[in-house]
Amino acid sequence: MSFTNETALITGATSGISYELAKLFAADKVNLVIVSRNEYRLHQVAAEFRQLGSPRVNVILKDLSVPGAARQLHDRTKEDSINVTTLVNDGGFGEFAYFREDETDIDDSIMQLNMVSTVQLTKLYLIDMLRAGKGRILNLASIASSHPPPVSSLFAACKAFILSFSEAVVSEIRNTEILLTVLTGSDDNDLINNVRAFKNNQKDLAEVAKEGYDGLQKGMPYVTSRFPVQAQLSITQDIPYEALAPTINYMKE
Repeated sequence: MSFTNETALITGATSGISYELAKLFAADKVNLVIVSRNEYRLHQVAAEFRQLGSPRVNVILKDLSVPGAARQLHDRTKEDSINVTTLVNDGGFGEFAYFREDETDIDDSIMQLNMVSTVQLTKLYLIDMLRAGKGRILNLASIASSHPPPVSSLFAACKAFILSFSEAVVSEIRNTEILLTVLTGSDDNDLINNVRAFKNNQKDLAEVAKEGYDGLQKGMPYVTSRFPVQAQLSITQDIPYEALAPTINYMKE
């Protein structure tokens, strides 16, 4: 299946895997709705996506870590008569720290963005797609879904939820024309973008995005990619805090 004459809504499209996915959609002449809380970066990448070939790029400034933002985003696309045929849920962030060190309001934002908004957007656009008789959804999970490192426990739990949630929805829509793909084995959020070990892995992100894009196009329910540096993080599960702390501090610099 191709993406010709379609519109893809991509959350978190200003960086990471979302950004790489948006480039792939743009190169295939797909209309884009890009969503982020970074206004400057939104307009910057919108120009790039237009140059790559996207006929129309709609920019929506929205912080999906705020309660109610997902429904507002859906309402906005309806008001603007935008027919979203592909939804990419990849807005997300986490804290690279031990759970006991996080502020509770940050915990709330992590759960709201990584779980609640993803669920709400999936439901709202899935209903639209079922009515239209076609549509595709790509949800981003993580290697942390099954290998949770201690320094990002809440993020890992959120991604485990997304994986479980997506698997169940895949089964529910099996006999419809709607396709849902969940991409695992990847991490893509402000946590990773701010960690030294991940800053030079743009090639890896592009490769992961291409695997997810191809899987979505083929209608595959599951795509698993291996991000080598993340596998290294999973090793930290059995390392005592006293031994791990210097490494964590180094990676956060």
